[in-house]
Amino acid sequence: EYGISSFVYRSDRPFHPERLHNMLQEGLPLTGVLRSKGFVWSASDHSVSLEWSQAGINTSLSPKGLWLKEPRSQWPAWAEQYKEATYGDRRQELVFIGKDMDEARIRKKLDDILVNEDEFILGPEVWNGWMRLFQQ
Repeated sequence: EYGISSFVYRSDRPFHPERLHNMLQEGLPLTGVLRSKGFVWSASDHSVSLEWSQAGINTSLSPKGLWLKEPRSQWPAWAEQYKEATYGDRRQELVFIGKDMDEARIRKKLDDILVNEDEFILGPEVWNGWMRLFQQ
């Protein structure tokens, strides 16, 4: 209604912290997005769940707790869907609400800041040495 629509962006791969930082510094040029919110996984902040919150031109990213820890047998029932995933419940899960959004362009912009295949293979031991978005 009124040209307002929404979509959810999901990925089970972390954002590269430097590429994410650069995108945020550029002012998050996601044309048509009025509001977005959700969970973010940054490779270098591997154990911390980050909250993404954007309204209009204001965007914030802040630590909001920890991803689930091992052993997986002690995870709560709601986390069952993540037990087989390589990195558990870590993920990107962002909802975008806007008017006349270019969903394909926004998805591509976000996909472009994910770690690539070669970076993903390196794993948390290497990722922890990358630029940190937050001091732990």
